[in-house]
Amino acid sequence: MTRAVGSNEGRVVAVHSPWKWFLGLGAALWIFGIIASAKLFLATVGAAYFLGVMMFVSATLQLIHARVSAKNLHQLCTRIRP
Repeated sequence: MTRAVGSNEGRVVAVHSPWKWFLGLGAALWIFGIIASAKLFLATVGAAYFLGVMMFVSATLQLIHARVSAKNLHQLCTRIRP
């Protein structure tokens, strides 16, 4: 068998080596999925709460980034003008 140029052999080995972690993660997600389907109301409230917190964190980071970017833009514009 000839080896193709740019073979993905190394990448396949890198993905297959931690197979126990993938198996454990799959089992945990399967179990949590069964629990969530048994407790639909709690899963819905938990998901809504999690998304709300993530939206709040994202908005806070966007405001901080906008403030820093505006300050940097002002400094850049004052350097360009004679």
